[in-house]
Amino acid sequence: MNPYKFVFEYDNRGYGMLRLYVKGRFEKEWYSRSGSCDSTGKLVNSIPSALWNLQDPPVLTSEQGMVVNGFGWKERLYTEKGEYTHFLFHPDSGKPGTAGCVGLQNTEGRDLYVWLLKVFTDNPKLVIPVLTAKKGENPNLLKEDPVKKYSFLKGLAKSLLPTGLVALSAGGVDVADGSLDNLPTDAIVTVLTWVIMMVKNWLKNRK
Repeated sequence: MNPYKFVFEYDNRGYGMLRLYVKGRFEKEWYSRSGSCDSTGKLVNSIPSALWNLQDPPVLTSEQGMVVNGFGWKERLYTEKGEYTHFLFHPDSGKPGTAGCVGLQNTEGRDLYVWLLKVFTDNPKLVIPVLTAKKGENPNLLKEDPVKKYSFLKGLAKSLLPTGLVALSAGGVDVADGSLDNLPTDAIVTVLTWVIMMVKNWLKNRK
């Protein structure tokens, strides 16, 4: 199963966050733009709403409009069927905007370049899906929660509190006044066991 996926949803001026997910969890994002606005303010030349694929390592380039802070690179997008396109990921230099590519804004994106190079070097046959859409055109893109990475901690906090209260109450402690004096050993062990179990599950899911 492919553990990687990119999602890029952009607004009516072509701006949005290029988000990387690993095993369904949000990892990182890059502020990007696709297309530009014409004299009337209408967005033109933005990447179509579709499913694309990355299947090659990124390459260095000195092409105009793709070099930021002296560092230029590009990563080609293919169609879902593996057909060649002119759409790319690349740093966006000069006037903000692209001719359909996803241009990283205000950064050379060196971290993304290094990550892509390593992933495809280690896995030459890997294909990474890329979902793109203008806001409102494909609501399914938003099913990925950009803060899913931290949802475990929220879940832990929500589940640990009632469990701890139950354990303490079972041990004969009056938790209504918030007193922690004379905590029974059984209650402490129950709470600690719960915490250890939850942490172990989290570490297992992080692999």
